[in-house]
Amino acid sequence: MRATRDRAEALAEHYPELTVRFPLIERGLTKAACLDMIGRAGIEPPLTYALGFPNANCLPCVKATSPAYWALVRREFPEVFGRMVDLSRQMNVKLTRLKGARAFIDEIPADHPVSQPIAPECDLLCSLVEQDMHA
Repeated sequence: MRATRDRAEALAEHYPELTVRFPLIERGLTKAACLDMIGRAGIEPPLTYALGFPNANCLPCVKATSPAYWALVRREFPEVFGRMVDLSRQMNVKLTRLKGARAFIDEIPADHPVSQPIAPECDLLCSLVEQDMHA
């Protein structure tokens, strides 16, 4: 959550003319807490969360640099991964980082661990937010 808060603060700092609010962050809600709340409300999250993707972005997300993300794309969507390998090589764009250095996604070892699904988890803040919603 700290990284999300840092991005929110950077956005507000670099674009002071915008009025930017982050109500979930401001209430201290984590992604796991939000997933729990929508699940209890009977709303199914996008399938990408169940597969282990950290967001429901476009697949693939070319701004993603995590090798675990790209290993998951390779496992779940091999044709998409193959297309991105070809494109990144043609354009000489290294989309991931391995040991701190930029690398092509086809350099990610075949046995590299993939990102894991976010387990919905409610905490005290969920209850407080839900009480506010029903008030």
